[in-house]
Amino acid sequence: MVMLLTPDDWTPANISFLVSEDNVKFRILHDSNGMEIVKAMAPGRAINVDPGYTSGSLYVKLSSGSSLYPILQAAARDFVIIIQ
Repeated sequence: MVMLLTPDDWTPANISFLVSEDNVKFRILHDSNGMEIVKAMAPGRAINVDPGYTSGSLYVKLSSGSSLYPILQAAARDFVIIIQ
């Protein structure tokens, strides 16, 4: 994953990531300092994602908000995910 394109109807919230090797058990993605990886996001926006964050993951889920402060979306949202 190298870029995310947010839908226009996205309820403003940051994005965080969950990763899995088996599509069953997901783990919160953290950086090398132990901080949860959270990207600022808004409706109709494109953001770069460091490919090193998810290159070793077989499955990735996007989460609205962070693990401590989840933000509910009014409905399911579809993203465009650009991979390399």
